[in-house]
Amino acid sequence: MADNVQKVKAILDSAGIVYSNANEKQLKIEVDGPTPTDLLLMAVAGCSGITLRTLLERDGLTPERLEVFVEGVKSEDRPRRFTQISVKYHIKCEGLSEEALNKYLKITESACPVIQSLSAESHLEYTLDR
Repeated sequence: MADNVQKVKAILDSAGIVYSNANEKQLKIEVDGPTPTDLLLMAVAGCSGITLRTLLERDGLTPERLEVFVEGVKSEDRPRRFTQISVKYHIKCEGLSEEALNKYLKITESACPVIQSLSAESHLEYTLDR
């Protein structure tokens, strides 16, 4: 498989959904667990948080605490897609100025693959295998 191709699968049954990646790492979600749209927002939070932390650590800054809160606003009309996603960071990091933080946040937005996938057009292809 090419390095730029990432694969996951979802198996749905009456108990819930089991997601797995190419390494067969699994995430089991019961019927009343997070929804796929929750997982999308969680992906934004996780990816942007990891990206920001990596940038800070690369420059010798170690966040004592980093929390990422993501809120999505859905369209009233079907298919109820997200029309706006807001990301809020709470960070405690010694030696990090407000000006530097704003610079890091701009870089995070442009470097986070999940955010970039949501803000860019992606080609979706569907096939049916029986």
